[in-house]
Amino acid sequence: MEIKKKITISLKDYFLFNIGLMKKSIISYMLVLFVMCIAFVFVFYEDKPNTLTFWLNSLLFYVIGLVFLVLYFGLITFFASKKAYTPNKKYYENIDIVMNDEGIYQYSEGAESGVTYDKIFKFKENSLFFVVLVSPRQGIILPKKAFSKSELEEIRTKIKK
Repeated sequence: MEIKKKITISLKDYFLFNIGLMKKSIISYMLVLFVMCIAFVFVFYEDKPNTLTFWLNSLLFYVIGLVFLVLYFGLITFFASKKAYTPNKKYYENIDIVMNDEGIYQYSEGAESGVTYDKIFKFKENSLFFVVLVSPRQGIILPKKAFSKSELEEIRTKIKK
């Protein structure tokens, strides 16, 4: 069965896609930040580390650090996404996606790409997108909101073969 869709990837979609890519990095930075906050409070706090005040101060430093970390990564990702999306906006609007028994093909103004199923480098899925990687740095983003439930199941089966 062939699936044909016309989709548009908005700046919000592109931003959420990039946040999804950074999720593992953000979690590892959160863990490092947690250890650093406890060490910082332990070194600079005069009371013994087994007091409630010590742990409350550690938690306070961690929460403040976490807020700054999330804001930092969020802003960096937003501006990087905007910088990459804006000049290529015409490529992300009115994309024709064609999936058939041979592969996945994407056509838009000034760009054309495709991949046969046996040449797919990697396939990722989250709650919002399918990402079909053609190479480590190039892929096809398929927003799930553009497809029906039966089409989503068919996409999964075709790609996972």
